[in-house]
Amino acid sequence: MGATPNFMTNICSMNRAISWQCALPLALGAIALNAFEADAATYSLGEAADYNVVVLGDYHLINTDVEGKLAVGGNFTANTFGVGSKLRGNSHGDTLVVGGDIDLSNGKVYGDAVYGASAKVTSDVGFEFRASDNTIIRRADLSQETPLNFANLGQNLKDLAQSIADTALGAPYAKTIQPIAGGLATTITGATTNILYEQYGSDVTLAKFTGTDPTENIFNVAAGELDTLKKLTFDVPETAKVVINVAGDALDLGGFGFYFGDQDCNPGADRTVHMWCRDRSQNVIFNFAQASNLSVSEVGWMGSILAPNADIQFNNGHINGTLIAGSLSGTGESHLHLFNSDEPSTSVPEPTGLFALGLLGVGLSRFSRKA
Repeated sequence: MGATPNFMTNICSMNRAISWQCALPLALGAIALNAFEADAATYSLGEAADYNVVVLGDYHLINTDVEGKLAVGGNFTANTFGVGSKLRGNSHGDTLVVGGDIDLSNGKVYGDAVYGASAKVTSDVGFEFRASDNTIIRRADLSQETPLNFANLGQNLKDLAQSIADTALGAPYAKTIQPIAGGLATTITGATTNILYEQYGSDVTLAKFTGTDPTENIFNVAAGELDTLKKLTFDVPETAKVVINVAGDALDLGGFGFYFGDQDCNPGADRTVHMWCRDRSQNVIFNFAQASNLSVSEVGWMGSILAPNADIQFNNGHINGTLIAGSLSGTGESHLHLFNSDEPSTSVPEPTGLFALGLLGVGLSRFSRKA
């Protein structure tokens, strides 16, 4: 039975005696970075798993679109936009869910939309369902209701982010630093993981995350480590979850390229490879539990972002994954490549008898079994 992140238990408590080591800065200005392999864990986004973008507060969207479903706990303002632009058919539920006010102009929602407070919608906004051949099935509805409990959803996502951070920060690691031409090469080694990054002067320009576990590989990155990157590479099994915990309160990220192995994920390099990278990105999630401000720009982001406490400014780029923010604004586009969330199976029978009493006694809310 492996250790499992959940909303009620601090999995890292057993490692508190060593957790201070993870925060030590590297020599010569490098920042501590660690990685480790743990037993297979459960990473469930709960109700958020169905949505391309979840914003717990306000969202101001302009000149771009969200390809999947969108949930906004506060107010949603959009101009020259699309929501659900890649959704087809009419069985995906509400495409747009807003807890507060909506103010929409010059755009389209591909499905039903609901709001909790008030609606201001100009005549150039359309609501419709489309078939796979792009023909219109029927007009969609706009109505006032509150199908999501955003307070509960937000707390669950914040608890998940903190649980991931506690687990990552509590892991032991080994570190070596070697000089290279003009800089330093630092290697961080865990049980089945390895991080190599190259630093020139004060700038870390390359980071390579390597993991051999077929189920899960977890990496920890200290504040500032991604700020000056030019290239970020993942070398992990295709089946494995990749969890990157990023520390720090305020981060400014972008301007670097993503690679899976030696494959360049830049859409300008090879379109076929780029689409393959998008599929791979569904197993990758970046966790920003500490962040209150996060700026993302000039990047084709590969992987999901879990930043439930952050005010995110997202401009001049796109994300291939699920985006979860405290608040959100900008022109960044969200592509419909959702995180492969570990949701409970509906086919597993409920535990009975002494086994059920045992689960109740230890207060487990979910579990995972390592193969």
